[in-house]
Amino acid sequence: ISYYKVAKAAAYLLGNPRCLFVSTNPDPAYSFAPRAGGTAATLAPAGGVWARCVAMTSGREPDIVCGKPSRSLGKHMLSAYGLDPATTCMVGDRVDTDIEFGRAAGMHTLFVESGTTTAEAAAAAGPEQRPDFIAESIAVLEAALVGEAASD
Repeated sequence: ISYYKVAKAAAYLLGNPRCLFVSTNPDPAYSFAPRAGGTAATLAPAGGVWARCVAMTSGREPDIVCGKPSRSLGKHMLSAYGLDPATTCMVGDRVDTDIEFGRAAGMHTLFVESGTTTAEAAAAAGPEQRPDFIAESIAVLEAALVGEAASD
């Protein structure tokens, strides 16, 4: 991403009203370093930042947001893979994309503390973003799956 690329994308949108503006997700930031010793993760701009740059420059909002938390994407994935939302769990570290995505598609949701959101913030989120389960790490899944296999 660069200033030039944002300007060029905006020019395409301004020059052609039929040009489709597709955004992958509204994420403002992502974490790319673990929180070792309780320190804050290092954050970097995510896809939503660049979509907002293009939207503000062109004066147009995205026509489609095709990534999380898109409900239609969730329904498509469930259908394409033959998954039952009642027995499917969306695992993620963001309540505003991952958890909202899972809930919008009718799945169970597990929030893990590996990203930009804290467990406290996840527990206090509004109903559409509040996870069913909260864990410190995705490692809890191994214990759950090993326990499930042992009971078979």
